[in-house]
Formats: sequence, C-alpha cells, structure tokens
Amino acid sequence: MTHKFAITLKGNQLDIDKPVLYKIIFNNGFYYLHKGKNLEQSYSKLLYDVFRATIKDVTISDDYVNIVSYCKKYPQVNKVTIEVLLNAAPELILKKEKQLWSKAKKDSTCLNRSDKLPYTPEWMIRHKYLKRCEKCVSNGIVDGIKERFVFCPRCGKSI
Repeated sequence: MTHKFAITLKGNQLDIDKPVLYKIIFNNGFYYLHKGKNLEQSYSKLLYDVFRATIKDVTISDDYVNIVSYCKKYPQVNKVTIEVLLNAAPELILKKEKQLWSKAKKDSTCLNRSDKLPYTPEWMIRHKYLKRCEKCVSNGIVDGIKERFVFCPRCGKSI
C-alpha cells in the first residue's frame, strides 16, 4: 500500500506484541487519534485509505471523513508525524483513549468525529472479557462422535 505522506515517527521503542494508541499529526497541527494492533500496519492502512479517497471517490470508513475533507481542502499536506501515546494492554489503551477522546471533542484541531464514539475492535473487547486457556482443547466427543474443533470450546480461540 502506497500513499503520498512522508512519515516521521515520534515516541519510544514499541513492544510489537501489544496494541498501540497513537496520534497522526498533520503539517499545521491538526491531528487524528487512532489505535491498532500493529503501529505500522495501522497507520499505513489509514493513510492509504485517506489518500485513495482524496484522489477518487471510494467508500471508506465514516471515521475518516474529516481527514479526507481536510486533505482535499489542503492538497499540499504531505507530511505527517506519528506520535505514540501508549503501547500497552488493550484495556489500558481503551481507558487512555476515553480520556483523550473527552478532551479531543472540544478541540478544534482534532479531526476525529465528535458526534461518534471511537470504534472499539472486537479483539480488544474479547481480550477484556474472555481470558484464554493455558492449553486449548482441540478435539473431543460431542453426541457420542469424536470431533476435531475449529475453536476451543472453553475460551473460543481459533485453533
């Protein structure tokens, strides 16, 4: 995926096994709060979707509407800074995002939609409510027939 943006990373070393909350800052101080499982994949996909939507009319996430309109209004915007705000467990990411979200709703330089709550991916919720097994069950007997499971019957993890 290619896009037109030159990227500068700002922040500490990342633990790639943990999700990340970050801020994409555009040339003149406008920013967008976002989160993802993997920093590079997350911001690359977001910037690619925004770039694609600025050059032709394609369907993108409703969350990116303000970024797309900003980039269409200022086509010279081609530099972004990615500032890592938090690299931690999903429940900590969600808590920090909620704090930042309440401040960002009142900020005129925030490109997040103020009328819509931030998207919470299913994998973050599942991690919070459903603890994983030490050793998942991969097969067993159901109705007297031995079966191989696609998902662990105790925790739901894909096998």
